[in-house]
Parts: sequence; structure tokens; C-alpha cells
Amino acid sequence: MKLIIDDKEIEIPRSELVIARNAVNSFVAVTQKGSNASQNPVLYLTTLLLMYKKSTELLNELGIENLQYIMEHFGRGGDDGGAG
Repeated sequence: MKLIIDDKEIEIPRSELVIARNAVNSFVAVTQKGSNASQNPVLYLTTLLLMYKKSTELLNELGIENLQYIMEHFGRGGDDGGAG
């Protein structure tokens, strides 16, 4: 999968994408289930907002050029353990 951020193209290895997507989906499902069980929809929305804020902060700290470099040089071998 290719992701474009600030006109920079970042390739994400399929194996990494599947693992990350499953982890995020599991976390979101648990949060949504807890929010529904407690009849507190604000909990679910607050969690989504904080995930957005925190991921934005961490990606900004890293910088898009550094992220692109890391993904290009270390992400190539996503199916064989990251060798690249």
C-alpha cells in the first residue's frame, strides 16, 4: 500500500499493514464495546480523538522525511522480517 503525506509517497509492506490494521481494529472494537456497555458514547469518541492527537504528535516528532527514509530502508523486507 502506498500512502501519500505532504506530497511524500510512503510504501507500507503488506505484512506490516495487516498486523497493524488488526491491532488497531481490535483496540477500537474493545473501546467501542466498553463504550456501548457503559452507555457512554463520549468514551468511544474521546478515545478516537486522543488516538488521532497522539499519532499526529508522534509522527510530527519523527518528521515525514525521517518516516519516509525509515520505511524505504527498513520496511522493504516486511515479509521476511524487515531485512532490506
